[in-house]
Amino acid sequence: MNSTLVALRSVSLHVPYTVLYAVSNRRCAASGRRILLVRHPGRALHYYDYILSWLGREFPSLRSVCELALLPRHLRDPQRYALAVPWLQDPVEDWSPRAYRRALELMQSCHEHHVPVINPVDVLSRAAKSAGATLIGSTGIRTPRVASIGSPERIRQVLDEIDLPALIREDRGHGGTTFLVRSQQEIGEIPWRRFRHPIAMEFIDVQSPRDGRYRKYRYFAAGDTGVPRHLIMSRKWEVRPSDRLKDEAARREELDYLQSPDPNHVRLQRAREMLGLDVVAFDYSYDREGQLVVWEANPFPTLNYPKSRDVQYLFPFVERSFAALFRFYLIRGGLPVPDRLEELLVVGGPELGRGPVTRLSQWAAEAA
Repeated sequence: MNSTLVALRSVSLHVPYTVLYAVSNRRCAASGRRILLVRHPGRALHYYDYILSWLGREFPSLRSVCELALLPRHLRDPQRYALAVPWLQDPVEDWSPRAYRRALELMQSCHEHHVPVINPVDVLSRAAKSAGATLIGSTGIRTPRVASIGSPERIRQVLDEIDLPALIREDRGHGGTTFLVRSQQEIGEIPWRRFRHPIAMEFIDVQSPRDGRYRKYRYFAAGDTGVPRHLIMSRKWEVRPSDRLKDEAARREELDYLQSPDPNHVRLQRAREMLGLDVVAFDYSYDREGQLVVWEANPFPTLNYPKSRDVQYLFPFVERSFAALFRFYLIRGGLPVPDRLEELLVVGGPELGRGPVTRLSQWAAEAA
């Protein structure tokens, strides 16, 4: 979505959502200091609605300290805020320079009044694939070699630096087109119109020599707390949820990963600190020699429930990521953390009476 469409959408939705949020925020009236969750009407407006619904259902007292707002320039009543969290898609300056300027003004207002900000917008560009690969790689973790293309005319020169096969990807943002160039003849098939900031990226073969499968792990970090989020296995080199293998072996291996501490926790936390991010998800694999390969860092990752009934065993681990996120918000804002929220971070945590999940250990037993 370009900046013009973002602006038009913003104008059309600003008034109705300002009214809607004013009604929704009435639940904050009885609370003391609160968390300001900032959105933009033109982009990712409903992102993380499912987390707010979960809070309202399972932790209504925590939902009542969450105040929603459409990207204000300043804090109107700074004393009532313990924390500000821009729920804005990275990098903001790409889809709306105006929104980026407003977000910087809000950050300055927060700084002046000593209100902490989670994932400040001026550091989000460090998660771009080119910048992120350099920063993460500086910690000793293997990342793909990356080269900026600039214009299609430079592609042959760039591919000489990267070597074939190579991937053509969008440098900024997540979930876009990935095109694999295996030979010089395929260069003419690159869909250039789908890219704004194209990069060439080294293709690292992560197909398992043991079973021929490709694996992509996701580690979710909220401050110095990190939890395994999922392990997707596929027979395709581009591992997507839609191509997830759902056989018994895949399910057991994913549960083993999810029910144990991530083996790369320390290294990935070091990478998070190098990126300067508070909250981030890392997607990674292992190469054919068993070496860790981090593909990218996402500071605004989707944490949603899976839609397929075949993988509903993931529900408790999804909610564990919600718990990790809000526990971090509360700690960073100096607000009390309910014991029950803490317990959700432990495998075998408490049953959630009204939610769609039960004990992690029970889910594991049923899946097995």
